[in-house]
Amino acid sequence: MKQTQDPVFEPMPETPREQESPAPESNAADRQAAELSEARKNMTAGLLWCGGGLAVSFLTYFLASQGGGRYFIATGAIIWGFIQACRGLFTWLKIKYRNGEYTAFWRMLGAAVCTVVALGWLYTFSTRLTGGEEVAYLDTEQTYVCVDAGIRYTVPAGYTPIEKTVNPETPTSYANYRMSTWNDEIGFMIEGVPGFIPAEITSIADIRDYCAKRDSAYYDKEIIAPTRLITVGGREMLCSEGRNEEYPAQIYTAYDLMNGRTLISVLFFYDESAYGKTATRLRIEKLLGRLDLFEVQQPQTAAAAE
Repeated sequence: MKQTQDPVFEPMPETPREQESPAPESNAADRQAAELSEARKNMTAGLLWCGGGLAVSFLTYFLASQGGGRYFIATGAIIWGFIQACRGLFTWLKIKYRNGEYTAFWRMLGAAVCTVVALGWLYTFSTRLTGGEEVAYLDTEQTYVCVDAGIRYTVPAGYTPIEKTVNPETPTSYANYRMSTWNDEIGFMIEGVPGFIPAEITSIADIRDYCAKRDSAYYDKEIIAPTRLITVGGREMLCSEGRNEEYPAQIYTAYDLMNGRTLISVLFFYDESAYGKTATRLRIEKLLGRLDLFEVQQPQTAAAAE
């Protein structure tokens, strides 16, 4: 007789529990949180790029103005950062407005407007600081006449309005009369000092030592060409070239000539990249050719009047 064995109970394998699908509200909240996070990142990165570009522009200009060299405006970083910040701001504002968070919406919009105004002002200021400001140049000729120094000069069209300076005579200094003007390529100044040249001096070459000493003091960064006697347009002049510490990226070329007892000095200044070029030399000679000198009537003494 066989022994009957009780059947062994084997539990049925458990069926994996079906995961509950997240609620639609939860998915929307997660997406919105991710969009807000991305918007904040874009705004932060954009402002950093924009601010960094402005900082680089200011820094390079400061270094160039102190020790010479070139500077640049980081326009690419500024504009790209501004665009990225605007994209992030637009996304952030859209979400807040859609959720009915109007207080946060208007606060952020107001802050954004103030930030844009500040960045725009800084960009404009940096452009002006580095010489990029638009200057109004006259489209007509200008005439400068100084009777006391015997100077008549016609400035061609395309230059800034003439700036005039008069320093009266003092017990320790001569009177001097000055005019200056410039454009994007070159600038120049004309100065007349009546009575400076002694009566016994008959040639500009006779005061070469004085002009050389004056020029060496003015060119405190570098003397490129020392004071020398030249002839331009039939006139004898003393000429020198050099650099000044205050504006190291510019070249200065000075010309001195006589008009009776009046010392006439003409100083040209231009970017160092134009130095040594034939076009620069011809431009200067052409501008010098516009200088007309006429005789200055010396005041009579009481004895001479009798």
